[in-house]
Amino acid sequence: MNIHSELHRKLSHSFLRYGIIILAVVGGIFFYKDHNGYNDVAKVRTIKNCIVTTSSTKEPFMTKNTYYLSIYTHDEVPTDTEEADGEKNDDKTMLSVWDLSNEEPIFQCTTSQAHFKHFVNYDAEEITIFKSEDGKEFPVYAANADEAEAEREFRHIKPPYGWYALYIIGGVLGIICLYNSIRLAKVAANYRNENYEFSPDPMCTAGERGAFAMMDLARQRSADKTSNADLLTSFLSKDANDFKWPD
Repeated sequence: MNIHSELHRKLSHSFLRYGIIILAVVGGIFFYKDHNGYNDVAKVRTIKNCIVTTSSTKEPFMTKNTYYLSIYTHDEVPTDTEEADGEKNDDKTMLSVWDLSNEEPIFQCTTSQAHFKHFVNYDAEEITIFKSEDGKEFPVYAANADEAEAEREFRHIKPPYGWYALYIIGGVLGIICLYNSIRLAKVAANYRNENYEFSPDPMCTAGERGAFAMMDLARQRSADKTSNADLLTSFLSKDANDFKWPD
């Protein structure tokens, strides 16, 4: 029993070490990439005196919408205020209108819903355009955003699903290692118990030894059931006169 206990104890420690290493590596990569980014982005230009409009379309027989961001330039035209009660108002630019200088947008792009929703009712008069490493230009909703902020915003447009899948796979492997470590530690503890009797694994994970033990256990249970059935049959077949009643 001591040999088996020592073997399972070593296996438990190995799985524990591998689980901790895997989870630490996955966690370290995640925090590094989350801080430093998944894509290289560069500032293209800042557009001033502009209006940002949003729109979406849905093609026939399609379940998803296509979201658009459009940027127009405008000129602010001051309009005189009306005089009230014969008193002249000195503020001649209290009321103003926006006059679109271009009927066609100077910039337009498709985007995701997560990125699109930040530009609904966008009221800033300037916007900054960035470009990703694959050449896609996209606006950011913070006019003074730096490259780090722009890269985080770009994840709403193009999430790094490949990296996310690797994080999930690595996390699952780490958890499996920790689970096996706990399971083997329990087996090692059972082997150290002098009163321990081998209990076969129902899923046959104990290998050939477990399979034979399950067969022996099944035969023993079958024999016990047969013995109990014979005893019950013998009891029921006896006549009442066969019993010795107390005086």
